Amino acid sequence: MSDGMLEIRSLAESIGLEIEYKPCSKPPEFWQPPLPDWLASDAAMAREASHSTKIYFAAPLFTQAEWQWNKKLAQLLEARGFVVVLPQDTARPMLSGETSFDPQELFRSNVNDLKSSNVVLAILDQADPDSGTCWEQGYAYSANIPVIGLRTDIRRAGDDPNAAVNLMLSRSCSEMIVVPCSKREDLDWVVGQIENAVKKRAGKST
Repeated sequence: MSDGMLEIRSLAESIGLEIEYKPCSKPPEFWQPPLPDWLASDAAMAREASHSTKIYFAAPLFTQAEWQWNKKLAQLLEARGFVVVLPQDTARPMLSGETSFDPQELFRSNVNDLKSSNVVLAILDQADPDSGTCWEQGYAYSANIPVIGLRTDIRRAGDDPNAAVNLMLSRSCSEMIVVPCSKREDLDWVVGQIENAVKKRAGKST
C-alpha cells in the first residue's frame, strides 16, 4: 500500500469509515472525458471535409464497355474517399424501363449535380469526344468548377499542337491526364493520377 493510500485510510478511520484495499493487477484504463458538443461537431466536420470532395463523372455511357469502365473507375475513386456522382446511375431506371424516360428530368438532375460538385472529371476519348461530356465540361468551366480531363485514347484529336484533344477542351481543363501506352492496363495508376489532380484543384476556381 502506498503512503498516499495509508494517509487516506487513516483519515477515513478517524471519522468512522472503513476502506477495503484491493491492489489492482493492472492500472485502470484511462478515461477521457467526451468533447463538448461544439468541439465534437467541428472535429466531425473536419473529418468529413477531408473525404467529401464531390466529383462529377462526365463520360459517354452508351456502350457496355463504357458503362462498366465508368462504374469500375468510380468505385475505385470512392474507395479513396471521394464522393462520385455517376450520371448513368440516375439514368439506369429510365434506360432499363423501370421508369419512363424523361429527358427533361435527366437534364435537370445532371445540371443540379454539376452545380453541387467540387470538380468535374471529363472522359475525353474517341476521335471526337462525347458531345454530352463536352457540354458538361463547358458548363463547369463557365461556373468556375475545375475540370480534370482524362484521355485514355492513344490517338490524337483536335487542333491543339500541345494537347491530344480540341483546343477548346484542352484549354478549359484545369488538369489534363493522358494515359501512356505503358499504363494502358494499370487502372490503379490512372486512379492515382486523378486523385492527385483532384486534390490539387478541388476548392480552386478554373
